[in-house]
Amino acid sequence: MLLYNFETDTSAFNVGVKGAIPLGAGISLNGRLGLSKWNIDIEDTNTYPATPEDNESDSYSENGVDLYAGIGAQLDINDSFFIGAEYSYLSMGFDDSDASFDIRNLALTAGLKF
Repeated sequence: MLLYNFETDTSAFNVGVKGAIPLGAGISLNGRLGLSKWNIDIEDTNTYPATPEDNESDSYSENGVDLYAGIGAQLDINDSFFIGAEYSYLSMGFDDSDASFDIRNLALTAGLKF
């Protein structure tokens, strides 16, 4: 019997610009485009309970900078407060292989305007 474990840990720091198109009644569509500095750590473990001497473990780490994009909507509750939702996409591509991780994110937002 083989027990297989594959773990990933990702992090990203995004810097970009946001544009908005007002639709009226306090509703607007927005888009984001920017750069994402990301890191991914992968650990791959094969465990053989009957023969522990055959256990295998491998780890891999990669980082990079790629474009990210997003689209969303915003509703102004009043002159100072808004709520919204945004969907964003980032592809973490590896330099030495064709492998990549596609990160999709749905965020609910609330904020204050100054």
